[in-house]
Amino acid sequence: MRRVVELADGGAESPWETRTRLLVVRAGFEKPETQVLLVDGDGRLVAQVDMAWPTYRVVLEYDGDHHRERDRYARDIRRTNSIRRLGWDVVVATKEMVLRHPDELIERVASALRAGGARDLLAGTVAGGYSGPSRRSRSPTMPSPSRLRCSR
Repeated sequence: MRRVVELADGGAESPWETRTRLLVVRAGFEKPETQVLLVDGDGRLVAQVDMAWPTYRVVLEYDGDHHRERDRYARDIRRTNSIRRLGWDVVVATKEMVLRHPDELIERVASALRAGGARDLLAGTVAGGYSGPSRRSRSPTMPSPSRLRCSR
């Protein structure tokens, strides 16, 4: 029960955001902050993002099927570009990635965190293996879950 309480987060706006967050936490990353407000130098709101590691300026967004609609897709591109102009790296997850390619998503998050200054991430083969939803796309360079904690 204590573990459930530790993993709980009221910030998720969809079940798939929760699944995405739990995937990265179960892989060994520290829990990202949810529904983070990003503002520009003048204090104007640029975006509210699904989850982020502000210390490392890394955003993780879950994009569901509605993000494929033409108008929404165009707005998403503009929004992502605005976030990047603020100096943040944006990692986008989809249902396909969470279910079928979790190792690729984990590696992308690890890479972004490393680029943002996280120093205790170690790339290498995982002896015990990642125990996520799928092992089909195991990457030989997936970070070791025991070394993924992002210290500040």
